[in-house]
Amino acid sequence: MAGLSEVADAIKSSEGKIRKIAEEFRKDNSLFFPVKTEKIDYSVCAVDGGLLSERFHGTDIIMGKAVAVLFEYSDSKLSSCRYLPDKFPVSVMDAKLGLDEHESQICSSLFRLNMEIKTAIEAVKNLSPQVLLFDGSLLPVPSDMPGKDSILFPRYREVLDSYAELYKTCKGKCSLIGVIKDSRSRRFVKELGINEDGISDSYFTNFLLRKGESTRIFPYAKEETPVTKELKNVFSFYLKPSDFDLPLRIEFVDDNNSEKIPVIVNSLSAISENYAYPASLIEADLCAVMNPVEMEKVKSELSSLLGSSLKPLRRSSRPFR
Repeated sequence: MAGLSEVADAIKSSEGKIRKIAEEFRKDNSLFFPVKTEKIDYSVCAVDGGLLSERFHGTDIIMGKAVAVLFEYSDSKLSSCRYLPDKFPVSVMDAKLGLDEHESQICSSLFRLNMEIKTAIEAVKNLSPQVLLFDGSLLPVPSDMPGKDSILFPRYREVLDSYAELYKTCKGKCSLIGVIKDSRSRRFVKELGINEDGISDSYFTNFLLRKGESTRIFPYAKEETPVTKELKNVFSFYLKPSDFDLPLRIEFVDDNNSEKIPVIVNSLSAISENYAYPASLIEADLCAVMNPVEMEKVKSELSSLLGSSLKPLRRSSRPFR
């Protein structure tokens, strides 16, 4: 087993290798371009959700909430703030029976996505933002897809339909942008023919890009997938608003406005040097975060109602560590 010094050496070696590769690719200036910032004189809505889940023998309990935050800017200063449905919305709960380990993870993800997408749709209809920032991807990731014979497949179909409705609702009304702060995608490095182990897009672009630069825009998927057949025209790029923070992965649905998306995100994210992220998304995250005490209360009340029939997993209830 490796000690700390060996782990540190391995990380330094990997970082040095990636830095050299990035320096070589930086000679090709078609891979990146400078992005300006602009005065912010428009409304920005951010959507995020929080989730708690607990597994019992035969039962999965999920709690969550989603919130939309509308920031209205004038001359790059915040002039007003509104929330939908509320600043601290009431949590909703669901339970599923008979899920296996993999299905349990899928169920939690689909539950959260459904909440967030429906909240985003309501926000566009009721708050009329000019920009909608969605925390996370604008497509479900492959791990979110259950088998077609799974009891979760109808819920997956519902999520796909909700995404399609979100695209339609935003079209011609506001710019729909997905912001992924900690992506592990390797789509961009694979497109460049980089096959080194351990190189993710965000790690590589951290060395490729300088402050205020973006990669070129590329399609979400190199080849058409079952999801992209239904949810079309999603594109991606990486943007580095600050020297002191990692690049952001940005996704958007092309609505003949691709040239302004990098400028919008850079302008909204470049406010802080150490945490380059749109302020509206930070506020949405703070409002949507879940307190574990909420799940403890639910467990206590269910135990009172059900008695001994609600049994925790052994790993959660053993009397020793």
